[in-house]
Amino acid sequence: MQPPSAPSEEYRKELVTYRSWLNQVDFQTSNEQDKLLTTLSAGALSVSVGFFRDATGLSPASQRMLLCSWMLFTLTLVVALFAFRPTRDMLRAEIARTDALLAGETQPSNESVGKAQRRAKRRNNLALWLFVGGMVLQLAFLTMRF
Repeated sequence: MQPPSAPSEEYRKELVTYRSWLNQVDFQTSNEQDKLLTTLSAGALSVSVGFFRDATGLSPASQRMLLCSWMLFTLTLVVALFAFRPTRDMLRAEIARTDALLAGETQPSNESVGKAQRRAKRRNNLALWLFVGGMVLQLAFLTMRF
């Protein structure tokens, strides 16, 4: 959202509306974090642990594969948890930037928003690849098992 050369009352109202929307997104992000963690932990770990909690009849290679997949799923949860922090930082930086526009600044810095966005993307990509790795190991385990 680029400010006009002379901020008008209409522009200020748009900024207030935009800031309100950012606050709502910040809250929704927090709620989505809870849903993500619940879904991943209940889905990926619980199902496989439920089926194979007694791994005594498995070969050592199968046991290692199963354990590694559980570790990757757990790491996915941890990384996903830490990926939400820069996302919320990004939203807060954008709220601060909007506040600066409301205060009359014509070109407030966008640097902190970009940094937080890049950190969130890196962590989200890592979480995705860890989850994919866990799924590949689970599928390989299931293929060997059955």
